[in-house]
Amino acid sequence: LRRITVFGMGILDIFNRKTSLNQSGVLRGSKDSHSHILFGVDDGIKTLEESLEALELEEAMGFTEVWCTPHVMEDVPNRSESLKARFSELKRLRQLLSTVFHLRSMKVSLWQLWALPDVENLHC
Repeated sequence: LRRITVFGMGILDIFNRKTSLNQSGVLRGSKDSHSHILFGVDDGIKTLEESLEALELEEAMGFTEVWCTPHVMEDVPNRSESLKARFSELKRLRQLLSTVFHLRSMKVSLWQLWALPDVENLHC
């Protein structure tokens, strides 16, 4: 049997490699367009600390943008004012931490929802 090689490695070696998603770089430059990272507003993340940890993880994986897309439905009665307040709190602390720890500048947005037309696209 002759071994087939591509770029110096066996063609089937790709199935034997153990590379983490983070190491692979496959998400570098990606946009997360559906997340429940905004804390305490739906069935997603519950605390501000968890939100910050999740954003740090997404940034480490190579994401350049994250859209906070909380549920707005009958059983999750979010209102514009409360979503804006939570986002402002997340934005304030994230900006402080970015300055102190020199984090990269991943864009985080609270996107306007058809159900809440007075939530304009907010960014941090």
